[in-house]
Amino acid sequence: MIRKTVIWNILLVCFLPLHAEGWKETADSLQLLLVHEQTDSGKMRLYLKLSDILLGNQPDKAFEYAVLARKKAEAANDTAFIVRSILKQCDFYSQIGEYTTSIEMAYNALNIARDNNKLLSLCHNRIATVHSIVGNYEETLYHNKRALYYSSMLGDSSSIIVDLHNIGGVYIDLKMYDSALYYLRITNKYEIVHRGRPDPYSLSNIGNVLLETGEFDSALYYHLLAYKYDQIDDQKYLMAIDQQFIANTLFKMKRTGEAREYALKSIAIANELKAYDLSIDNYEILYKIYSDEGNYKKAFEYSLLHTAAKDTLIENSKQSLILGLEMKHKVKEQEAKLHLLEKQKTLYLILTIVSILFFLSMIFIMVLVYRRQQMYRELTDQLQLANESKERLLSVISHDLRSSVGTLRTAARVILEGMTDVDDTRNLLESFYPVADSTYDLLENLLTWAKCNSKIITPEFTNINLKEIINKSIEHTHHLATSKSIDIINTAPDQIISADKNMILSVVRNILNNSIKFSHPKSKVLIASEIKNGMTIVSISDNGIGMEPEQLKKIFENPEEIQTTGTRGERGSGLGIMICKTFLESHHGDIWAESTIGKGTTFYFSLPLNN
Repeated sequence: MIRKTVIWNILLVCFLPLHAEGWKETADSLQLLLVHEQTDSGKMRLYLKLSDILLGNQPDKAFEYAVLARKKAEAANDTAFIVRSILKQCDFYSQIGEYTTSIEMAYNALNIARDNNKLLSLCHNRIATVHSIVGNYEETLYHNKRALYYSSMLGDSSSIIVDLHNIGGVYIDLKMYDSALYYLRITNKYEIVHRGRPDPYSLSNIGNVLLETGEFDSALYYHLLAYKYDQIDDQKYLMAIDQQFIANTLFKMKRTGEAREYALKSIAIANELKAYDLSIDNYEILYKIYSDEGNYKKAFEYSLLHTAAKDTLIENSKQSLILGLEMKHKVKEQEAKLHLLEKQKTLYLILTIVSILFFLSMIFIMVLVYRRQQMYRELTDQLQLANESKERLLSVISHDLRSSVGTLRTAARVILEGMTDVDDTRNLLESFYPVADSTYDLLENLLTWAKCNSKIITPEFTNINLKEIINKSIEHTHHLATSKSIDIINTAPDQIISADKNMILSVVRNILNNSIKFSHPKSKVLIASEIKNGMTIVSISDNGIGMEPEQLKKIFENPEEIQTTGTRGERGSGLGIMICKTFLESHHGDIWAESTIGKGTTFYFSLPLNN
């Protein structure tokens, strides 16, 4: 129930002007003035004012005016306007949720501000605001205090009030209520001295802090005083907020009748303003009041209203997210257009020169290719076969051995650096012996595979037991499964098939690695097989994160484009599936998968019975 005071600052800076009545008329008037403005400084001021007015309603236009202001300021080498225009761009990126970009630009503005205390105060204030939104409260506190330092150097009372208030707000977020009260009360006194009266924001937040510390009478006093000034200023939204705070305070004081009265008043204003966030908290208060009174019918009614208001707010949030994404797209287009306009002449000249050189080069290459085509054809084919074989071999080595060798290297380092005693060393060696054994087997497999693949992949068919091959693959991946407490269950029956043992080992091992990588800890991977239509079909299923249909399509066509990480941040290159597909096609088999987001994935591969 505590109001975040840092957000007050960004509202003052960015949003409050945007929701004022007649924003469109104001914007039209400023645009008309812009047409007749002759001076650069006058145009820059109008650009920044238009950026302010349009940010809440036409953010793409607001961004465009901020960019125009910055270009004009950089041309005039006007530091003040450069910094202010960059901060306007920061406001835009914050509004659409691009907080990293917003902070980077604010730090850029800070570097440009140099020794200008006013600009330094603005930059630190804006950096603090963005850090607060993303929850970096230590950084927020640091930059708010730096902003207060520069505001104090200037003697700017308005900025000092904002900075004091924001510091108090950060201490509220950090639940350091004594420090919060200290700064909020200083803010309150400063407002009275320099403005002749306290501000409802500081009064309301003092009340909320006192409520958190159990000082209900004092909390009620400050909330009622804040509400009084809201009425004087005719600020309906703020009136509704403070009515809600009063209702909550009265409810905690067991004065349920008065609490109900203020909650209903707040709901009436919230409905008028369509402020669903206020309705949610008020419905919750009324639900608690009627529950305590034993009026469960009324309590149930307000519980339903509470749920409906939350759903409305969620839907509005979704719409805002969609609008934000649209704005990001528009901004990218706008940035591309501006960049294109700036570089158009140079780019045209470069393209002309490149086109001429390209044309001449093509003529030369065509003549050269025509003369030497017969000479190089055979050599090219041989090199292509050699490169394909080399690339496949390197893919297997990098994909299959990286994990095992990395694990053994880590174990060796731990032992060599004396981080274990004798018993621990023995246990460690015993636990990693299977890894070393499986790595040795894999190297043997790779060497055998390389010898028979200097030109083309040709399986060496032998009769093998499918269940034993699967169990051997489970041993190879045992250390990976154990690290995530994953059970691998093999229900495949004993079955003799004709296949290349090493290739099928690699296929099962690669699919198992994928299943483990994208499975949640303490889950299961199930392996089964069946005979269908003259084919042995093996399935490997997990209950992991699953894949979108587009990912499922790409995994067999362009696996290198998929950048999804495992449940513990494991990375992969997509080479494992390529290897599986290549090996299975050499057996006249196939590989495919079925997947559902959030439920898991099942990989299938088939092998003919008559190989």
